[in-house]
Amino acid sequence: MGRIGLHRGQRHLRSAGRLRCQLRDPSPILAEAITSNEDFTSWTITLRPGVEFHDGTPVDAEAVAANLTAHTTALLTSTAVSFIDTVSVAGDLEVQVDMIKPWSTFPNTLTSQIGYVMAPSMIGNADAARSPVGSGPFVFEEWTPGQKFATTRNDNYWRDGLPYLDAVEFQVLPDIQTRSRAMDAGQIQGMETSDAAQILRFAEAAGEGKVQMYSDDNSEVSETFIGLNVSKPPFDDPIARQALAYSVDRQALTDQAYEGLFPPAVGPYQPSSRFYVDAGVPGFDPDKARELVAEYEAKYGTKLAFTANIVPVPEIRRIGETLQQQAADVGIEVTLDAMDQATLIVRALTGDYQATGFILFGQPVLDQRVRLHR
Repeated sequence: MGRIGLHRGQRHLRSAGRLRCQLRDPSPILAEAITSNEDFTSWTITLRPGVEFHDGTPVDAEAVAANLTAHTTALLTSTAVSFIDTVSVAGDLEVQVDMIKPWSTFPNTLTSQIGYVMAPSMIGNADAARSPVGSGPFVFEEWTPGQKFATTRNDNYWRDGLPYLDAVEFQVLPDIQTRSRAMDAGQIQGMETSDAAQILRFAEAAGEGKVQMYSDDNSEVSETFIGLNVSKPPFDDPIARQALAYSVDRQALTDQAYEGLFPPAVGPYQPSSRFYVDAGVPGFDPDKARELVAEYEAKYGTKLAFTANIVPVPEIRRIGETLQQQAADVGIEVTLDAMDQATLIVRALTGDYQATGFILFGQPVLDQRVRLHR
C-alpha cells in the first residue's frame, strides 16, 4: 500500500477545569500481572479472582484465552497479534501465550482493541454487537444506531466505590457544528473532535478554565492518509504512484482540511518522534507530475484515473476534494466514493479498492510495523 499522509490529532473535551496527562508503561486492570520468560517468547496473564461479566459468567482463563484465540483469526485484528503461536489455559486464572518469536512489547498490544475482553457468549455470535456483554463499570442498556448508545451502572463492579455515575449515554452527533453547540449549551458533558477550527476554539476556552481538554500532544499521533492498492491498476505501475505523489501539495491539503493545525506527514512518525527519519518522499512538483502522467498515458493508451474511497465526514471530504482538484491540475482523474466507515474498512482489508482513506500509526511500537510471514 502506498500512501499520502497528514499527521492528525484528536481532542476530548468536558466541561470545567483543565488537566494534563502523561503516558505510562502498560498496567493491567482485569489481570493482576502480565509476566514473560527471559527471552519474551512466552507470557503469562494472571487474572484477578472474583470478577464477573455482566451476564454472571466468570472472567477467567477460559474466557480470556477464547478472546485472544478469536483475535488470531479475525479479519480486522489478526495482523496485530501475528506473533502469537498458541494460547492455552494454564490454570483457572492463568493464561499462557506462546510466541513464534520474541515479543517484548506484547503488553502494549493489550492496551488496544486486543485487550478488551468480551463474554464468551459473544464470540462467534453474529448478533452479539447489538447487545454487548463486558465486565466494566457500565452495563449495556440500549443502542439505537445513528442516534445513541445508553448504559447503566454495574452494581456488581469489582472495583470498590466505582462507578460514580448511575448512567452514561453516548449520543451520535455526526454534524460537528451541532456537536459543539450542544457542548456550549451544556446539553452534553463531553465530546470528541478532530476538527481543527473546534480544537483551536476549545483550546482557547481550556486556557480560560471553561472546559477541560485531553489531547494526544507529545505522543505518537495517528496519520490520515490515502492508501494506494499497488496490486491493481493503475497503482501497480510505479509511474502512476509517482505521478500522484508529485501532484499532491500536502501543505495545501492540511490548510484546506485542518486550517494548518496538523502538519504534512512523510512517514508514520512525526518530526518530534525519536523514530523519525527523512523517508525521501517526493515533494510537490506539478511539472514532474505532468511528465509522468504523459508517460503513463503513452504506455497504456488510456487516461490515468482512479477511484478513492472516503468516509463522508467534513474534513475527510475536504481532503478528498482538494486531492481531486490537485490531481486534475496535472491530468489525473479522481472519482470520490463516499461510504460508511465499516464498509471502507472491509474493502481496505480485502483489497477491494484502488485508493482508500485510512487512519493508522497512532502507536509507536516498532515491532507491530513489520509484516510477519510464518
